[in-house]
Amino acid sequence: METLPRDTQPDPFVGTPTETPPDFPVHWDNPADERLLWTLDRVHWPRPMPPLVFAIAADAVARGLVAAARAYELPIADVRMAHINGYRYQANVPLELTSAEAAARRERSHERLRAAIGRLDSLWSVEWLPEIQEHLKYWEGFDLEAASIAELVVHLQETLARADRLWEIHFLLASPMHGAISEFGKLHIELFGGSKLNAYRLLTGFDNKIMRAARAL
Repeated sequence: METLPRDTQPDPFVGTPTETPPDFPVHWDNPADERLLWTLDRVHWPRPMPPLVFAIAADAVARGLVAAARAYELPIADVRMAHINGYRYQANVPLELTSAEAAARRERSHERLRAAIGRLDSLWSVEWLPEIQEHLKYWEGFDLEAASIAELVVHLQETLARADRLWEIHFLLASPMHGAISEFGKLHIELFGGSKLNAYRLLTGFDNKIMRAARAL
């Protein structure tokens, strides 16, 4: 992930907005948001997202992304979410950096990601997976049917806090994981030529928990 130096990059809040289609009205609570680059995630949320799901998940995802950006010193100052005509949109607010600051931060980011890639197996098995299992035990051990309204309110608050942490773990894992896959693709090209797609085909076919869960459902 790259960032332009402050002395060459345009202000993220100064640009030419895309003309709004007449059949897709957009209202901005913060006028400055209109000039950010908003994207629709067609992989995870290609269809309209129910308001309740957006209210619960959108900010949690944004906080997880920001936490990972800070941990790996990625050039992201903030992550914004918007619910536009039912669809979930996302915009990353880049850090404003000088050329020297951008170069130094990029090198620190690469070092942190390389270190995480080298420890990814132990980070997962020793740190993150045990914590995830503790969160799951909390939910599995709570008696929803016997709980009072007051207990359910406390449970909901605790659930939202735990969901925030799980999204943080998700992106702490995803950043070096995708980095490792990308590096594998580059190495494959250096050794054998072709494209990264050829390298990625070598990674298919391995069973995992997501596939097992899908088959069980």
